[in-house]
Amino acid sequence: MSSVRPAAAAALIGTLLLATGCGIATTGVIEAGPPGTVKMPTPPTSSLLYFVSPEDRLVPVVFADQSDTSDRLEARPSSLIDLLAGGPDAAARAAGLRTELPARSTWPKAEQPRMFSTDSQSVRVELPIEVKSLSTVARLQLVCTAVSAVRTGPETEVVLSGPDGRLDPMRCVVTPG
Repeated sequence: MSSVRPAAAAALIGTLLLATGCGIATTGVIEAGPPGTVKMPTPPTSSLLYFVSPEDRLVPVVFADQSDTSDRLEARPSSLIDLLAGGPDAAARAAGLRTELPARSTWPKAEQPRMFSTDSQSVRVELPIEVKSLSTVARLQLVCTAVSAVRTGPETEVVLSGPDGRLDPMRCVVTPG
């Protein structure tokens, strides 16, 4: 019995040495390009509003247009900016979603946001609020919602402008959670 213990110990040590010395060298970080994008399928009468999760990440929320075909939101995408500024609905709030935009009730009442698609690669959003003081997340909420509203690809650049000036073009970037 005394020869079994040393043999078992030798077998165990040999197995451990083989497992730890498998010959794979460590490597550094390898850059692989920009983050991947996902095309979100949405029905033709719906759009995506982008709200902020408790982890400060953008989350797309499908907004289904319930109006008749003559009054669709897709015909007036600026209305989506109003909805975004109004904050998430009760179900989205219960899930912890919020907006970083100033409350819609604080915006000038006579002025509405306007959205213009200048071509298939760029969109301009004119807001009645100052844009330079908006957080990066608030800006991205607007940018991603605008891209969804005009139904273009993720490579579309959006320019936000307000009474305080115009921001540099931005793209919708949503990092996976």
